Order: sequence, then structure tokens, then C-alpha cells
Amino acid sequence: MLSRQVYTIAFVDGNHEDFSILGEYPVSEWNGGQVHKIADNIYHLMRGQLFTIEGKTFFTMGGAYSIDKYRRVKGIDWWKEELPNSDDYKAADRTLSKCGYKTDYVITHTLPQSSIHYIGRVPDMHDLELTGYLDWLYEKLDFKKWFAGHFHINKQARGNVWVLFDEVVRIED
Repeated sequence: MLSRQVYTIAFVDGNHEDFSILGEYPVSEWNGGQVHKIADNIYHLMRGQLFTIEGKTFFTMGGAYSIDKYRRVKGIDWWKEELPNSDDYKAADRTLSKCGYKTDYVITHTLPQSSIHYIGRVPDMHDLELTGYLDWLYEKLDFKKWFAGHFHINKQARGNVWVLFDEVVRIED
């Protein structure tokens, strides 16, 4: 059981989360940002937050569009919360304004729109608000590395942007 492990698990949400259950967990502050505390060692890093972990800062923005939405059932295996809402974008703006649009690392579920092209994919038109926003952040943010996972591959998307699926990498400067 993950809650019995001696290490901490921190994650951003993707597009196939059960947001009904996730939203039932208490919201608290952890390492400078808002989280859903799942267990003493498991934290859902909420959207638009900045966390300081071991002296490094991490900006988080979960969510993505489900291309298989047509096969899913609302409230069973699909939730409208899979994509950020206006409150999430406002939280991100407040957070990033406070830190001067500078962070060490960015953790998202999907990629900036232009980075999607770098991995040989075409951005989905239903996801353009989020991927376009992330593209804008890519240009505006001062960051070292960006990590995402939505595309289920392990690949460098461009320069300092990585897609990780089942690979673990050490974060180094």
C-alpha cells in the first residue's frame, strides 16, 4: 500500500482522474502550495501552485483533454474537471506573479502546444485553451526544466521540455 511507504508521493492530476473522489480530500498547504492530502505521504499538487521541495521550486498545472471522451461516461470514467477552469488559471496567474514568473521546474500533465509538434503529434483542437496557455507560459516563464506525461512516451520534446511515461529521471541543474 502506497500510504505505508517511507517516501513522499506528490503528483499532478491528468485527464483520467476520478475528480469526484479527488475533490473529497481536504485541501491543505504543503511546501508553499495547495494540495489535496490523500495520506500522510501522498499529495495531489493542485493546479496553478508553486511548491518548494528540497530548496527547488516547482510550478504545477495538471489536466488535459481526453481524446477518447466519446467512449467514456460522465461521472464514471470521465469528468469535466479534466481541463483547468478559470479559477485554476487565475490561481496560476496569482502564483506566478508573486514569484516573478520564475521557477526551477514546471510539472504539467500535457505539453505546451508547440512542444506537441516536437514529439510528432498534432495538438487536439479541444485542448487548445490549455496547450496554448502552456505555450504562452513556455515563452514567459524563466525555468530550468519542464516535465509532462500525457503522451505515454519517454522523449525529450524540445530543449528543456521532457515527456516521461514510465521512466524516472533525477532532477539536476
